[in-house]
Amino acid sequence: MNRTVPTQTNGVASRPGVGGARPSQMMFAYGVGAQVDLPSLSVVIAGLDAWDKPRESVVEPRLLAAVQERLGAQVEYLAALPWIPEVRGGGSDPSRFVGVPVLPFPRWMRCTACNLLSTCDGGHFKLHEDRYRPQRTRYVHATCLKNPKIKNPTVVPARFVLACANGHLDDFPWNEFVHKFGTCKKRDVDGALEMYDVGSGMRSTDVSIRCTRCDAAASMSTIYARGDHRQRMLPRCRGRHVHLRSFDPKGCTLPAAPMLLGASNMWFPETRSALALPSRLDDEIERAIEDGWGHLAAIPQRVVYDYAVTNTPQLAALRDFPADAVWAAIERRRSTSDDGATGTPIDLKRPEWERFIDPAETEPSEQFDIRSRPVPTGYEQTIAAVTAVARLRSVVALIGFSRIDAPDSGVAEDADTSQNRARLSVREPHWVPAAEMRGEGLFIRLAEPAVEAWTARVSRSERIARVLAGRGRTQLRSARFLLLHSLSHLIINGVALDCGYSAASIRERIYSSDEALDADPMAGILLYTAAPDAEGTLGGLVSLAEPERLGRILDQALERARICASDPMCAEHVPNEHDPSLHGAACHACLFLPETSCECGNRYLDRSVLRITLAEGELGYFEAP
Repeated sequence: MNRTVPTQTNGVASRPGVGGARPSQMMFAYGVGAQVDLPSLSVVIAGLDAWDKPRESVVEPRLLAAVQERLGAQVEYLAALPWIPEVRGGGSDPSRFVGVPVLPFPRWMRCTACNLLSTCDGGHFKLHEDRYRPQRTRYVHATCLKNPKIKNPTVVPARFVLACANGHLDDFPWNEFVHKFGTCKKRDVDGALEMYDVGSGMRSTDVSIRCTRCDAAASMSTIYARGDHRQRMLPRCRGRHVHLRSFDPKGCTLPAAPMLLGASNMWFPETRSALALPSRLDDEIERAIEDGWGHLAAIPQRVVYDYAVTNTPQLAALRDFPADAVWAAIERRRSTSDDGATGTPIDLKRPEWERFIDPAETEPSEQFDIRSRPVPTGYEQTIAAVTAVARLRSVVALIGFSRIDAPDSGVAEDADTSQNRARLSVREPHWVPAAEMRGEGLFIRLAEPAVEAWTARVSRSERIARVLAGRGRTQLRSARFLLLHSLSHLIINGVALDCGYSAASIRERIYSSDEALDADPMAGILLYTAAPDAEGTLGGLVSLAEPERLGRILDQALERARICASDPMCAEHVPNEHDPSLHGAACHACLFLPETSCECGNRYLDRSVLRITLAEGELGYFEAP
C-alpha cells in the first residue's frame, strides 16, 4: 500500500508515493492520526475526509453493529484498506496512486548540512520526488551554501512536537520558544533559526536553538526541567488536529506536553474486533426480518403474517424459514422496540464463547472450524476443555484513537471511552477502515468450579485489589480477568520459547464474565495467529492443542512463573500511591508481550495468581489447595 503526500504543483494536485505498510499495521500502529517515520520523511496519516472512496468493503454484520453503537447509525459499512501486494514500476504506473493520503508532520525541519531550522513550506526547503523509488522521496535544502560539495542536502524533521491527552497534536513553537514567548528584537533584519546538538549529544534534550537575527538562544533541557519553570515555558494546547487540518472549535483546556518524534505514547488505537462465525438458522432469520421490517412491523397477528409472507414480494426471503420461528423472532424484536433501548452494549464475545464451548454443534466452514481435544494429563481439575481452532477469520475496525494515555483495554471492548477519543474525520463517518485476517488458534476453557473456588479464596486479597484498581481509579476488572489474562501471557511466552513462534505473531482474546453478574459466566482464552501471511496458516498453533504438547508447554511455563530474572523486584511490585501502574508481578522478563498481541496494553497482570512467587504464596490458581 502506498502512502501519498498531497502537494501542489502549478495548480495541479500531485500525490507522490512515499512508503508502504500492511493493512494490519494500519489498524495497530499506523492508523488515522498516527505519526509515521518513513526512510526520509515524517508524516501523519490523514483523516477519512481526505481518503478516496473505498472500492471494497469488509462484510461482518456483528462488528458493523458494534461500530454503529459507538459512532452512530450513519456508519454504513466497514471499508477494506487499499492494498497492492507489490509496487511495480513508476511514472504512469496506476498502482503508485493506490494508498492512503498523508500529511508532512512536523512542518519544522532541519538541514543536516547547515542546521537551518525552518518550515517545509517556508521557502527554504523543496520536496524532491523519486517516482521510481518512492521510499527516497524527501525534502532537500537546494540553496544550502554550507558545503558546495554536498548538493541538495537532506532535510530531517525537528525532533520535538506537542501533544495532549485530548488527542491533539501540534508543531513545537520554535520561534516563540527561542524568544521566551516574546518577539524578536530585530524583526526587520533577515535571519532564521538554527538548531545544534550540544555536549555529547547522547540525550535527546541536548539540543540548542539560536535566532540568527538577535542571537537569542534556548535549550530544550529547560522544557524537561521539573517544577513550575516547565509549566511557564509551555503554551496551552491550541486544540489542533493535524490529521484533519483543523482546530477543535471548543478549544482545549489541557497544557501541551512536549514529546519526542516517534514516541510510543503519541498514538493509541481504539479498535473493535470480532470473529466471523458460521451462520445459524436464527441468524439468517434475523437478517431476513431486518431486511423486511418495514412490512413486518405493523403486522398484528400470526394469521396476518401467514397471509403477508405469501402475498408480499418483499417478504419472499422469509418463505424458506419455519413460520413459527420467524413469528417468534418478530415478537422478540417488537417487544425490545416497545421497551426501548436496554442500554446494554453489544457483546461481541458471548456468541463466540457459545461456539467454543460446544464444538460438536458448530458446523465447520471456510471461516471457522473448531475441534475438541483432550485436556492435558494433570490439569483435569483446573482446565475444563481444550479446542483446536483449525480456521478462523478475524475482522478489526478502527473507530478512533487517543494520545498520551492509552484507554484501559477491555474498556476498549466493553465500555465507552469516547471522552478522549479523537475523531477519524471532520464529519460523522459513513465508513471506517477495517482489516480482515485469517489464521488458526487454540482455545482453553478453565474449569468453572475451580475458578469460582479460587475467586472466593482471593476475594479479600489486598494485593489483587490494588493491582486491579491502581491509584485513584475505579476497579474496572475482576480477579477472574486477572487470572485469565496472566495465564494467556504466560502461555504465549511459553509457546514463543518452546515452539519457535515469535510472541508478536500470537494474539490473545480473553473471554471473562463474573459469575456474580452473569448466569452463564465465561472463563476462557483464545490464542491465535491471524495475519495476511503464511505464519498464521500453517497449522503450527493447532498442533499445540494436542494434550502431550500442551501439557509440556504448561508445565514449563508455570515453572518459569515461579522465578523471574528480575526477582525479587518483579515479584514484590504492587501499585501504590506513588505508582499508578495496573500490574503486579509482571515485567518484560516474564509476562509482558508486544502491545499488538495484548488486549490490555500489558495491564492487569500478576504471576502470583498462577503460582507461588518470592513475595506471595497464597494466591496461585494452579497450586494444590
